[in-house]
Amino acid sequence: MVRKFFFALGAVLLTCSMTAQPPVGNAALLVIDMQDEFTRHTLDKGSASELISSVNTAIATLRPIDVIFVKADIRVLTISLKGIRTGPAAHTDLDERLDRREGDIVLTKHESSALTVEELRVFFRENNIEHLYLTGIFLGQCVSNTAIHANDAGYKVTVLREAVTAKKPGKSEKFLKQLESQGILVKSIADLEGFSGSFL
Repeated sequence: MVRKFFFALGAVLLTCSMTAQPPVGNAALLVIDMQDEFTRHTLDKGSASELISSVNTAIATLRPIDVIFVKADIRVLTISLKGIRTGPAAHTDLDERLDRREGDIVLTKHESSALTVEELRVFFRENNIEHLYLTGIFLGQCVSNTAIHANDAGYKVTVLREAVTAKKPGKSEKFLKQLESQGILVKSIADLEGFSGSFL
């Protein structure tokens, strides 16, 4: 009888131990559209500096997970006597104030959602990425569309509150609430203290 009891107790403890483990899969941090065109020529100087500082804090907190910078293919329309042409904008480089390292991946997207980039989806599959942390510009546009696309595709998505902004920063909270209503997590960077590469 005693033996059966300890056998049953061991089975319960084993089950609890298994369920206490974090979900299988790896995480990645996406830094979206943090380019000079937006940080130096769209946002005001104060908002841009604050955002860059928060993005860098998020990067420092979440390393050594993969940090992936996704740039927008910014095009400009030129009308002249020779006709109408489109070409790259003048300020498409990533802001040099970002904490970008040599090994970090940099990709360019041609649509709003970062998940439309085939190389990114392949990287996620090959590296068993299941949880995405999002930072960058802009809520209501590229950041929100990426979050929704990723959530619909089955990824766990966490948007870092201080490290994202709307084109009009005053509307950021409204867009964050919209994302939360769709099951997307919104966390402060302070919530990530003690991050060890597992899901939070």
